[in-house]
Amino acid sequence: MKKTQVIVMVGVGVFSFAASFGVNWFRHQKAAQAAVAESDPQMPEAAIDGRRQPGVGGSLANAG
Repeated sequence: MKKTQVIVMVGVGVFSFAASFGVNWFRHQKAAQAAVAESDPQMPEAAIDGRRQPGVGGSLANAG
């Protein structure tokens, strides 16, 4: 193969990987948010965001 063909093929491969990675990343983010939102509509907003509520579920160091 010529040098230019190798460079083009490597570029196409890198672009293909980046495009598939990006599409799957965005699909995973939307699916995860939809799953959390549908699982419990009574769940407080802080739990959906991933933040802990004060006084709930502390670590073992705080117990005692």
